[in-house]
Amino acid sequence: MKRLFIIIGITLSLFIMVISIPVSAQEKSGQKMSGLTVIPSFSGPGLGMRTWVTPQWGWSIEAMPSWEFNDVTARARYMRTLSTQENARWYGLLTAGYNYVSEDYDIFGTSLSYKVSMPTFGAGIGWEKLFGIRKNKGFSLEAGYQYGQADYEVKGFGMTIKDTYKMSPIYIGGQVAFYF
Repeated sequence: MKRLFIIIGITLSLFIMVISIPVSAQEKSGQKMSGLTVIPSFSGPGLGMRTWVTPQWGWSIEAMPSWEFNDVTARARYMRTLSTQENARWYGLLTAGYNYVSEDYDIFGTSLSYKVSMPTFGAGIGWEKLFGIRKNKGFSLEAGYQYGQADYEVKGFGMTIKDTYKMSPIYIGGQVAFYF
């Protein structure tokens, strides 16, 4: 619980710093846009950094632990603009990352656990809309395909169970970016 309060405090501090810095929309200025991202999720809090180097391409990195802080997803992303409108853009994305899962279960007094770590890859499409008085906040929605799998084994009840952990192939996500 203490970790959660620390993360919330850091997030709020970064949020206040970022929204107090002025920025103009990249499409009008052609300048590089960099910012911090917050990734809302039912599975855990996510933070990252997003940079549009030019209006045509950008990159981002992000990390998202679970609410129990025993699972972690981290990824890097390449983004390429497909089309732009006023203060909005459609973009294609390619991702590469790493996923670590550590689960513990207690069944009838017997403790079962497994750990899985694997590289992940994905491709998709996203949409970002800039908003706010200075257009320094961005809201994005993304969808695509992701792949990642690894073998694991669970020992318990005098036996060993071997299986393969597979990520959900469909990726749907959203982010809020605070550009500075």
